[in-house]
Amino acid sequence: MKNFIICILLLLSMNANAGLITVNISSDTVATGSAINVEINGSNFVESDMFWFDFNFDNTIFSFDSVSMSSDLSLVDSSLGAFDGLEVTSESFGLGFLFSDVFSPVTGDFTIATFDLVAETEGTSSFDISGLDGFAIDFNVTPSYDVNFANGNSVNSEAVSVAEPSTIFLALMLLVPFLLSANRRVQ
Repeated sequence: MKNFIICILLLLSMNANAGLITVNISSDTVATGSAINVEINGSNFVESDMFWFDFNFDNTIFSFDSVSMSSDLSLVDSSLGAFDGLEVTSESFGLGFLFSDVFSPVTGDFTIATFDLVAETEGTSSFDISGLDGFAIDFNVTPSYDVNFANGNSVNSEAVSVAEPSTIFLALMLLVPFLLSANRRVQ
């Protein structure tokens, strides 16, 4: 019985809580020149004053629209040199995310980031999160994180098919006799 109580106490004193990061990509197909929306949510986070990860994608196909960026966390203005909050940087692999705020740690459920990626060329890009880690304020808790892609992690950028002017002209030419005969029946 004594060994059983010791095992229970050890389990309770060494918590490993798994936070979940869910990535939701608005579509698996996008026309070149159009944007997809990416939403990254955190849930079940233990009180953390720092976490970081890389959001990987092919940036020869998609470009980050920094104006579209929003978050439940305060965003860092890198031009001011501030460090507290969420900093998002464009990198050769995609985007780097770093949250650090000693005075306002995060906990529970929140939106990490919502942003648009614009399809610049045709192609397919897979999306991935790597290098995910963080620090919890409570040193008895070791934060761990799981990642889930809600709607898949691959997007295809396609050329927009626009009808040629000659095709549109032919369709209108076929429509003219019909309109003329309809007009004669009415009179």
